[in-house]
Amino acid sequence: DSLSRPELYWAARRRPPLAPGMEDVLKGPEVQSLVRGVLHSEEVFLFNEQHIVKPPGSDCAADASRSSFPVHRDADRVREALGPQPALPEYASLWVALDAMDRRNGCLMLPAAGRDGPPAGGGAEGAPWEAFLAQPGDAVLLSSQAAHWSGPNSTSGFRRAYMAQFSTAPIVAAGRLVSFAVPM
Repeated sequence: DSLSRPELYWAARRRPPLAPGMEDVLKGPEVQSLVRGVLHSEEVFLFNEQHIVKPPGSDCAADASRSSFPVHRDADRVREALGPQPALPEYASLWVALDAMDRRNGCLMLPAAGRDGPPAGGGAEGAPWEAFLAQPGDAVLLSSQAAHWSGPNSTSGFRRAYMAQFSTAPIVAAGRLVSFAVPM
């Protein structure tokens, strides 16, 4: 299990097609300082990582729901997926652009400066949102409580992002790890 054997996780993570340099980035002092600061915790675990890919031309009605994400908070989505349980540990998501991103290809939309965004489940209409216009390598660190959304990709190219999620404790449901619990 990854909680007691983190070296097994990192050994598997280094194998192709996964990027071997990602371990250095995720464990690096810059990322760890930011993550520990946002989570207000010296103890941090990598609990998930994934790629978010929006296919080209996914703005038609049939595809838009597969590539756009309505206003949400990640913590609410995890709670919905796990069902009733004790309190969910705090976590944060490091979201990294792998392609240039703008409104046409479904960039991340964040509450305007100084705002928390609408209540979870609320729509984007009328709320003050700012586009996270990104170049490859640009990143944003989001609290699991941060409201955000993204629209569909109306361009002819893919829109890709990488996301690593860090928690203050292993995330457990029904006595089992939900994903990873790799100490950082």
